[in-house]
Amino acid sequence: MPRSKEPVIPDIVPSADDIELRNKQLKSRRKGSSAAASNGKSGNGGGGALALVALLIGLAAAGGAGYLWVELQAAKQQLADAARVIESQGEMLDGLNQKLSVTDESATVSLQALKVMLKEHDSEIRKLWAIANKRNKQNIANNGKALDKQGKQLTTQSESLKSLETELAQQQLNASELAERLTKAEADAQALPPEAELRMAQLNESIQMAQQQIAALKKADKQFKTLNTKIQQLDDRIGLLHPALEKK
Repeated sequence: MPRSKEPVIPDIVPSADDIELRNKQLKSRRKGSSAAASNGKSGNGGGGALALVALLIGLAAAGGAGYLWVELQAAKQQLADAARVIESQGEMLDGLNQKLSVTDESATVSLQALKVMLKEHDSEIRKLWAIANKRNKQNIANNGKALDKQGKQLTTQSESLKSLETELAQQQLNASELAERLTKAEADAQALPPEAELRMAQLNESIQMAQQQIAALKKADKQFKTLNTKIQQLDDRIGLLHPALEKK
């Protein structure tokens, strides 16, 4: 608590009522002294006048002393009141300092607890990040292996499809040659005698079978083309995925 300043005692100044009262007392005393002086002149003479003057001086001194004593008591009371106010303010300041100290300590404790919580959360986040990162890397590696395997399978299927397309083209060529031969055989059959009807029937049956084979080959060719388109689309997708996997 800071040291309090010494209280200042106010100057003693008489009030207007006190001055008026003293003036009345002086007037009454002057009247009394005048009457006494008149009586003294007629009775006792000069000795009575001196006694009266001494009495007046004593009364004036007593009145002044009484006034000063009253003012001194008032000043002491004001000084005591000021001291009590200063003491009360000092107690209030002490209480405020204690409250501020407790608040400061509580804030320090709360800040330390918050730092500990943040440190724990940061540690947990790092652990979760490490686990997720490890799992994601493993998943990416597995997906890469699966894509490589599918790519190899698609390459094998594409090669098989090309081989089938070559074989189909050869069969179509053979079918065309067979059709030409059948057409020629029909022309030749028309020039044959009636004994060759049985052979013509056999040739017609062979032609129908050849036509069925040609239709089946065309259908297979269409299916192969559709499959080739799907394989090409999958191959394009794998080509797009590989750069993304390499970046990761």
